Formats: sequence, structure tokens, C-alpha cells
Amino acid sequence: MGDFTFDFKESYRRLGKDLGDRIFDVFVWCRDLYLDTPAIRASLESLLLLSGLFLVDFILKHPVGLRMMYILPLWLAAKRGGRLAGYINVIATCGILTLIDLRSQDLTSDLLMLNSALRLTVLAGLMAFIEHFESRLRKYATMARRDALTNALNRLGLDEYLLRAIEKATGAMSPLTIAMIDCDKFKELNDEHGHEYGDHILKSLARLLRRYSQGGIVARNGGDEFVLVLPGRSPADAKAILNKVNWKFREATVLGDRCASFSFGLARLGRDGTTPRDLMVAADKDMYIHKASKSATAVTGQVETLRTA
Repeated sequence: MGDFTFDFKESYRRLGKDLGDRIFDVFVWCRDLYLDTPAIRASLESLLLLSGLFLVDFILKHPVGLRMMYILPLWLAAKRGGRLAGYINVIATCGILTLIDLRSQDLTSDLLMLNSALRLTVLAGLMAFIEHFESRLRKYATMARRDALTNALNRLGLDEYLLRAIEKATGAMSPLTIAMIDCDKFKELNDEHGHEYGDHILKSLARLLRRYSQGGIVARNGGDEFVLVLPGRSPADAKAILNKVNWKFREATVLGDRCASFSFGLARLGRDGTTPRDLMVAADKDMYIHKASKSATAVTGQVETLRTA
């Protein structure tokens, strides 16, 4: 009898633990879905705001002047979640306003259906306008932070990202390395082969940095100078990545007996500074030290080595 009681309690304990683990897994899944899906997050937040407005409307006995406030949840849904969240809010708003009409007005069924249809049409059109307007604003905001030629971040985008990256790395006590990259003899190559070849050099470098940096953020600092931000990476990791990119860069820019290459300098968060300016200055100094120590770049011998490799 004692063994049976013990086995029953143990089974009950395991069942309770398994059930708790399942509930926790579902909670984590829902939380991650909420955080990672803007449409779901915007839908829930806008519906919560809509419910609050309806509660206030109900307490105040549905004053007509409060109807304009129902645009706020619609704007929130369209702005933060796009059309899907917007349409969900349109349907919910139409349902609530129709319910208010039923409570506060003596309408025939035909007139009630007509009002609902007109309201649905107007709100859907308004939502589409808001979503289109907000998407255009997001597009222009992105363009303001991107370099048009290379699609890398520009200086404004870099400054904003680097501040967030430093705060995150400091809070998580994880490494962060930035690299200052400068094309060797870019003006000479650009003058010799033309601006089209110069654009090819810049676009190739940005593309290769994105491809081989494994999650790094690429920014064009101006002219032929780039910055690579590597969260979670040490200077040794950054050096290995950039040496590989430099080799691929030479291969991608071979023209006749010439090719392009770059010099780089590194700075690590903490060791070389704790602000974007400190890190940029340290990486820039390190880059010029390495640039001055190089005997020659973009020479015929490099191309011959590439062709025989």
C-alpha cells in the first residue's frame, strides 16, 4: 500500500511538472510570437486601446463627439502592423460602432445594414490611406539612413545603430569590435579606369563585407571609407573576416593588370573606448598605422597571384 501511494504521488508530481513545463513553453512561444511579429503585436495593442475607448464610451453613454477617437486604434494598427493589423481593427471598430448604434438609436434593420456597410467602406479606405502614408514615411526614413550607391548605412544610420549596439553589448557584457576600412589608392584607380569602375569597387566592397561578416553591420563613412560593426566578435575574429574579404575583394575587382584592396584598423569596446566617437577614432588611428606600413597595394603582382591561386 505504501509503494502504491508513493508511486501515485510520484506520478502526480511528474504530471504536474510536465503540465507546468508545457504551460511555460506555450507562454514563451506566445511571448516570442508577440515580440517578433509586428502585425500581431500591433493588432493586440490596437484592440486593447479600442476596448478601452469602448469602455469610456459606454460609461459616458455614447456621446457623439467621442466617435472621432476611434480613429486612434486604427492609426496605431496601420502604422505599426501594416494592412493586416489595420483590417482586423477596421472589422472590430465596425462591430463596436454597430453595437453602439443598436443600443443608442432606433434604426430599422435596412438602415442599420447600410450604416454598417458605409462605415466599413470608409474605415477601410481610411486605413489604406494611413498605411500607405506610413509606409512611405518608413521608406523615406530608411533612405535617409542608407547610402544610395552601396545600400550600406550612411553616417546618420551608423551613429544611431552604434549607440544601440554599444548599449546592448555593455548590458550583456559581450564583446563588440568595429573596423575602419579604407580602399587603397582608390582615387588613382578611379581616375585611371573611370567612375564606373570606381562605383564597382565601392559596391563590391559593401557587398562582400555584408556577405562574409556573418551578421555585421556595414556603413559607408564617406568616399571610399567604410565601417564594419561586429557585435559579439573579438578583434581576432574581425581580422580573420577582413583578411578573407580583402582576398575576395581583390578577385572581384580585377581589371587588366590592376585590382583593388583595402587597409583596416580595429577597435574593441572597453579596451579602446566606450563611446562611438572613442571607438571610431581608435579604429581610424589603427587603420592609418596599418596603411602606412603596407609597402604597396593594387599592383600587378597581386593580380598575378590571384590568377595563379
